[in-house]
Amino acid sequence: NRELQEVLPYINYLNGESSTPDIQKPLAALSALNRDKVRVKEIEIKNMGQELAFQIKGHITANTYSDLQSCFRKLADDLKSAKGVQGLSEKLDLTSKDFSIEMTWKQ
Repeated sequence: NRELQEVLPYINYLNGESSTPDIQKPLAALSALNRDKVRVKEIEIKNMGQELAFQIKGHITANTYSDLQSCFRKLADDLKSAKGVQGLSEKLDLTSKDFSIEMTWKQ
């Protein structure tokens, strides 16, 4: 028992590092991407131990700059308000109407 107690911190550390976060909840939050004017081109998900890092790239079809900004702002705000989202950075190219959103998800 004493020998087990000596190695228990290492076992707990390895178990924590090898565990994978539940991906179902963050993927459900990405339903905010399902919009008429938003086309997602790429979603990249990285396991960062206790959290997931998401990078989302896409294109917004809008006729005016105000419509483009409004649609993008609503999309980013919906993602920010999802439970578990910790940090979010966003980029919108007004010329190409392409966007990029990076966020981390912690359970």
